Amino acid sequence: MPNYQYEAIAGDGEVVTGEIAAPRVSDAIAQLEAQGLQVESIRALVTTPDSSATKKAFYDRIDQALQTREKLIPALEALADEMPDRNASRDVRKFTNELKSGVTAEQFVKRDSMVAWLPLVVRGLECSSAEDRYSQLMGDATRESDNRRRLRTVIAYPLFLLMFGGIILMLLVLFVVPVFARMFAEFGLLLPAPTRFLFWISDQLSRYSLRSMLFVALFFGLVIVLCRLWIRLALSTSILGMFTAGNSANVTAMAKFTGSLAELMSIEAPLPEALRIAGRACDHRHFRIMAERMANELEIPGKRLRDTSAAHNFPATMRHALGNGRNCAPNVPLLRELSRMYSDRARERVNWSTNILGPISLIVLGLVIGFVIIALFMPLVSLVTSLA
Repeated sequence: MPNYQYEAIAGDGEVVTGEIAAPRVSDAIAQLEAQGLQVESIRALVTTPDSSATKKAFYDRIDQALQTREKLIPALEALADEMPDRNASRDVRKFTNELKSGVTAEQFVKRDSMVAWLPLVVRGLECSSAEDRYSQLMGDATRESDNRRRLRTVIAYPLFLLMFGGIILMLLVLFVVPVFARMFAEFGLLLPAPTRFLFWISDQLSRYSLRSMLFVALFFGLVIVLCRLWIRLALSTSILGMFTAGNSANVTAMAKFTGSLAELMSIEAPLPEALRIAGRACDHRHFRIMAERMANELEIPGKRLRDTSAAHNFPATMRHALGNGRNCAPNVPLLRELSRMYSDRARERVNWSTNILGPISLIVLGLVIGFVIIALFMPLVSLVTSLA
């Protein structure tokens, strides 16, 4: 029976506070009014379960799943052999080796390289046969492999175009531009700024080829490092906040976070522990920090998940799912549906990027080559005009 905390005014005007148990809030108010009290405010008290007991049950569930590792390891090894993606196959083999080492439940949860596999392993325990478990493993791993392959496809095509264009541009600068430079020098033309800049680049590449190539390599290497660091630290979300809530990295992280949280809740994991593990499993620094903050706030008695300050960093549908279940707990079916929705949205983003990055690369390549052509022909126009 729920407990309610109330504040009321007695017949003599004295303010009275206390707690009362009743099936519904209307029954609680009726009982207080029967005592001659005028209710000013009343609210339900959220009972906090024994966290130590639920946490122990959670770890026992993991230990029970790990006891079947001998049946799971052959399926994982076969899965690694069949996976077309080399990185995904390496991850599966690494996880298999961890299982062979006799890892315990507490070690399993603490290792970042394994925590993302926790829902998959425990969900496999629920299958009625090893064949069903293998099918689930193959399906999850294949989707992850397909996402990685799509991402490589998105990046590979623009890089190929830019690399091909860079080679063409290098040949023009090294062999064609010097011819124009000598010709313009013989005529003593006053060169425009774009032409002088192009000739300066050609001169630097011709006289200091090794140094110039090293500078270009260092520049692109620095750009790659900064981009990887930017993505790893989730700086777009941390700095710009909700302005970037819908970018591809966030949508992919939300798919992993909601899916992991749903599976963890389905195996009766304590909510703070489930949030911490799901935050680590989503591989997104910003959401990991927010999940840790939510877990810390939930350890305050009477605090609800959707009312935590960190919950407002997540999409509105996500916040609704976090507190729409029984007793304001997360709604597991809704979280699973959200995970599928976010996965589909991330796949659509990748498809859109595949279609748009190619034309953008062609435009960039065309602008660079167009700049070279215009810079070379601007002095020719002036020469022809002066001769006329």
